[in-house]
Amino acid sequence: MLSTIPLNSLIDEFILKMRRGNKKHIKILMCEIADSLRKQAGQNRIPINLNEILELRKVNDLILEKSRFNFQGELIPKREGFSVILNSEHNQTRKRTTLAHEIGHTLFFDISVMPPKRMITYSKSEEWLCYDFGRCLLMPSEFVKKYVSIYKQTPTPQKIIDLTNLFEVSKNVLLMRITRDFQLWKDTTIFLVEVNKNKLKVNKQSSHKGTRHTFTIDGKNGLIHHEKIKSFIQLLQINQKIQEIDETFSFKNNSYRIEMFRYSSNPVSILCIIRDLNDESIYFENEMTSNYIVNSNQEIVEKVQTTLEDYN
Repeated sequence: MLSTIPLNSLIDEFILKMRRGNKKHIKILMCEIADSLRKQAGQNRIPINLNEILELRKVNDLILEKSRFNFQGELIPKREGFSVILNSEHNQTRKRTTLAHEIGHTLFFDISVMPPKRMITYSKSEEWLCYDFGRCLLMPSEFVKKYVSIYKQTPTPQKIIDLTNLFEVSKNVLLMRITRDFQLWKDTTIFLVEVNKNKLKVNKQSSHKGTRHTFTIDGKNGLIHHEKIKSFIQLLQINQKIQEIDETFSFKNNSYRIEMFRYSSNPVSILCIIRDLNDESIYFENEMTSNYIVNSNQEIVEKVQTTLEDYN
């Protein structure tokens, strides 16, 4: 169960820790704020309706703009609150991710005065904290536990796609939330591949390597350059009738099973899951109990694997 401390008190504690440079457990605090904000907005089911949360943070206008180079979104303070600008060319899932991120930026402002007054000087670490906040807001802990715990091990690619649809989040957000924030699905290596002009690009941000896997995914001698893997990707690229592949292969004297699912054709984008055939089963229940910590109020809160260096 996450904190029952009032939202304003959590935000005050967050601001105080940021001002003092005390960043220990700051990501946990961000997740507590996201959870409290969601509940105050009456969002007790998924997918989370962000529109109900905007009013609480004085976001009065959503503006859609045509694409600028690498433009995601922007929070703009104004006389009566905030406006948020979103990229009109992004799909709905990506807009939701950006909007949740921009809501996170409002935490760095005093919204009891108008126009909102920035309380913490902007730094690059603010962006990372807002990414953390956005994932926690879109995928609350209680629902991750409810809908992910039904899988004893890493599910199939199709089931992972189903989970993204359930939460209305991107593959990146889902994989980072489950594999990094909760440190689950350790029994497999998971990565996303995009084929553009016959060149393979691995999404490193959402890549997750199994704890017992010694290979690298990308790079000169990476798994992605294995001839059999490349042939599987090519098959999914040229044959639109085939959407899934489930095969075994050998790599560095070990046997593996690879499951692939093409979730987009333009560009060709593939979700890949690799399982070690010699690996023992690693069950979800064992991970759940070892990935939580107790805060100063003796409440069980979500454990996150964030070092102080991440925010320096």
